Amino acid sequence: MMLTLNSIINSQMASFLVFLSTIAFIEFKVTVFKKFDERTLQYQTLGESLEKAQRILLMFVIACYPNSLSDEFATKFIIINLWMIFSDAIRHIFIVRLNSMQPQIYNKFIERIKELVYWCRAIEQRHTIDDKKNRTFRYG
Repeated sequence: MMLTLNSIINSQMASFLVFLSTIAFIEFKVTVFKKFDERTLQYQTLGESLEKAQRILLMFVIACYPNSLSDEFATKFIIINLWMIFSDAIRHIFIVRLNSMQPQIYNKFIERIKELVYWCRAIEQRHTIDDKKNRTFRYG
């Protein structure tokens, strides 16, 4: 992924836009006409969120390369992220419509993630308390 992003960022603007369009079209074609249930759509959405976070992190790594920081890099960074957000939004609109779901389903996903985070924090706190109780200090 990093090699692909590096190639995209260092390419000419015309081939850059063609590549972005191709990626968006392929993702659209592959996912829109699939049958999704609520759970599958949730996993798809979470996976896409992780992918976006990784892409942004990789772009920052590429920006750290010598001679990478330029106005063209900043422009391409913004275009890539806006393009992907736009194409994902369109794709999810079609997925929701074609699978007879309501857009409010994404609110349920957010609530489930909040519950999961809360649950994980509670477990982590329990382990921290247990670790403190079970510590033994040896001197000498």
